Amino acid sequence: MNGRTPPPLPSLTLPVSGIEVTIHPFGRMTMDEIGKAARKALPAPEPPLNTVVGLDGKETQEPNPADPDYLAALAAHEDALSTDVVLRILRIAAAYAVDFTVDAAAVARFRKGMAAGGVDLPEDDHEVYFWHFLVREDGDLQALIAALMRTSTVTEEAVQEQVAAFPDHVPRT
Repeated sequence: MNGRTPPPLPSLTLPVSGIEVTIHPFGRMTMDEIGKAARKALPAPEPPLNTVVGLDGKETQEPNPADPDYLAALAAHEDALSTDVVLRILRIAAAYAVDFTVDAAAVARFRKGMAAGGVDLPEDDHEVYFWHFLVREDGDLQALIAALMRTSTVTEEAVQEQVAAFPDHVPRT
């Protein structure tokens, strides 16, 4: 075989449900793109303009980033932006980044119960299982988000593992 053998995909047993998942790591570029999309969808508020009279007597408009209402709006924006990023990560995880085995019997029972309550669900069992079984408990949700975030961060340990796995016939300079 030429080159190196890629490391196995990371797995995680969710702490509350005990469901085993395999994670396809997000790269740094993926995380950057997610952040860009969130910032585009939720632009930051602009600071209010204050009228300032200069030494020459002319009035000009200057932004006031210390305005209390603006600071409150900015804090609310940061909270909304963080929530949006997490939801985007979870949508990507549901569609691509997390592999798991769907418990078809549990999904069928869940569908029956939801139908009795008049609640429509997506047709895809994989999607239903992800949103209503994998991330329904806060502990599982937090563990999954933390694991997905860890996969986008390069650690010294990961670098050393890759160096050790590098083929011997290639010089290491």
